[in-house]
Amino acid sequence: MRDFSFYKPEDNDSSEIESIIRQRRRKIARQQLIYTIILLIIVSLICVWLYRKTVYAEFDGYVALDITEFRSDEDIYFLRANVRVGDLVLPGDTLFSYTIAANFFDHTHNDYEPAIVARNRDIKVQYGLARQDIEVLKVRIAELEKQLATEDHNIRFGLSDNHNKLRTEQELAEAREQYKALRRKLGVLWNAVSQSNKSLSKLNNNGHGYVRIVHMYDYELLQKLGLVYYSVAMDSALVTKKYVPASSLTLRGEPIMSLQSLNARDNNLIVVAYVLPDDMKYVNYHSKAEIIVNDEISYTGTVMMLGARTEEIPGELRNTLSRDHTAAIVIFDIDPNQDIPYWSLSDGVPVRIRINKFKDREPIVGDYIIYNTTTGVYPETLMHAQHKCSKDGDHVVLVHHHDSVHTDKDSVRTVAPDSTVVKNKTPVTHPSDFVASGNATGPYHIIVASGQDKSGAERQVKMLRLRGYKYAKVFSADGYHRVSLCSYATKAEAENAQKQLIKQKEFGNAWILCKRIR
Repeated sequence: MRDFSFYKPEDNDSSEIESIIRQRRRKIARQQLIYTIILLIIVSLICVWLYRKTVYAEFDGYVALDITEFRSDEDIYFLRANVRVGDLVLPGDTLFSYTIAANFFDHTHNDYEPAIVARNRDIKVQYGLARQDIEVLKVRIAELEKQLATEDHNIRFGLSDNHNKLRTEQELAEAREQYKALRRKLGVLWNAVSQSNKSLSKLNNNGHGYVRIVHMYDYELLQKLGLVYYSVAMDSALVTKKYVPASSLTLRGEPIMSLQSLNARDNNLIVVAYVLPDDMKYVNYHSKAEIIVNDEISYTGTVMMLGARTEEIPGELRNTLSRDHTAAIVIFDIDPNQDIPYWSLSDGVPVRIRINKFKDREPIVGDYIIYNTTTGVYPETLMHAQHKCSKDGDHVVLVHHHDSVHTDKDSVRTVAPDSTVVKNKTPVTHPSDFVASGNATGPYHIIVASGQDKSGAERQVKMLRLRGYKYAKVFSADGYHRVSLCSYATKAEAENAQKQLIKQKEFGNAWILCKRIR
């Protein structure tokens, strides 16, 4: 123990240790800062994801645009393409040239005779025989005329009676009618000979001989013979695909070339969305949607068609944890006056459709088409199609209105009473008739349903509001849940409305409840 001594670090060693500690602290601080930033980014992304999932309903979909596809209407030889994929063509531009396959004959049979040749020969034979028959008839007619003159002479001198003359006149008349018939037949045969000669001349290429398969590669010869035909563009478009190579046989109905018109709206430009039944509550005919192509390109659209058909969801878009493989189809029309890259409007481009869930508003008429299993579709719920419904006898008249076109008689169509639009023959009172004079707080209430639970009453109120009865509500009192269609300030107004309502079978049991809402 005598040799033990306590080591006391020098000043230089102490400062070095403090420097190391400070470096470690700074390093730990940087790491903590980085980890904090990463954690904040992750939390922010999760918050954004949760916000989007909570606020927006998103659906998969695609752009649909009609493509102009040229197909062969008969068997042809495709000669040359005058355009390439990606070229812009204008109306009247030549797309490709071709010739009819029927112009060529099988070169393996040198003794092959086209049917038109045999037909032309037969017609000429019939024409020649008819001319010979006419000459024979001419001689017969001349002989009968001489015989008739002789009979006249014999009768004048009493050498014969009138019987022979009558028989001769009858034979002469028959001969002359046969002559007329043969002349008509000769005219028909002459026309047939002329037409078949033209066809034969065309087939024989005006003396150049029959065109055979080996001649299809001689473009100049085909042009000289007038056997080359051309297909031209009808609208400004881009060439998107060519299906056949040059100098090849194209059978009837096979595609030749595809064009995408630059006038997309006239070629039925729409956006198709797959909407599962559980998500249909977020979409209606008044929904405004954001259509997203990528992070930089998006545009807005409006619902055109809501769930009138279904499609199977493509396998790559299905949720593996879901059993839903079929979705209702919702079609969106792209809103006007938007600048969109043309490539994003190509047929089949995948998009995402986003709709805000929380744009709260009262249900309005036309959000959905409401169907009654007895009377059919309620006309007032067709307002999404800008139709005005009125009553004309036992028919429902639907008048379509355009913003820029004056409605005339041609825009009015009548639906027979057996249509599913409406079947009851009683006068239909439009919801606006009640909304205009009614309110939501008057002491006189038109009750159209009672004796049901609150959830059933609320569902009925929702359907009534969608049909345009915006003052419909659940009226709970004395332990009962009733459906009030509308309220009125005076009893006279309520009774007048009731008289109009009970004319409809649907509201035939409507009655008035006097109860002031507190």
